Amino acid sequence: MNVSRLLLTTALLTTCSLVAAEPVANSPIGPIAVAPQDWPWWRGPHRNGIAADGPRPPASWSDRQHVAWKVAVPGRGHGSPTIVGSRVFLVTADRKAQTQSVLCFDRETGKRRWETVVHRGPLETRGSKKSSQGSCTPACDGHRLYVNFLHKGTVMTSALNLDGQIVWQSAVTAYQTHQGFSSSPCLYGPVVLVSADNRAGGTET
Repeated sequence: MNVSRLLLTTALLTTCSLVAAEPVANSPIGPIAVAPQDWPWWRGPHRNGIAADGPRPPASWSDRQHVAWKVAVPGRGHGSPTIVGSRVFLVTADRKAQTQSVLCFDRETGKRRWETVVHRGPLETRGSKKSSQGSCTPACDGHRLYVNFLHKGTVMTSALNLDGQIVWQSAVTAYQTHQGFSSSPCLYGPVVLVSADNRAGGTET
């Protein structure tokens, strides 16, 4: 999927309002805090890609029909949007600018609230041309946002606050590229789980 343009539809907004997450434990900055209308990480609050019964999203749309807003996104990526509160988060990698970034949009209007460059090049050149260097779906516990990028041969996990400031970064493992890298963080209470399987052996941490 090329994310040179992000299309957020009323279908997505409706789907995201159908499910609720249950806090599992306290983290150092507070319990996981997501609301029924949020979609806080890969495959949704229950991590199964299933929305609860309720209103049905539109079955079809066009450039104008059922479109709440759309906005241009620099670069390219394969991650899904993460939605918490009034914010929509998305990762992207811009090969021209040699950056890997997180973007935040207003959920109602699509206005860009901020963009944070998490890493600067050189971007990985090995792997499939169909892959991108922005393939993570961010995870948000209501307090911070967590993202994974492959940067200079190392899988890096970064935590940002909701205003886009980098709080911490951690090197997970060296990574030997075959087709590309895609790994989305999983949150459980105070723990951020990251997988990074690859030909060099990989790790789970």
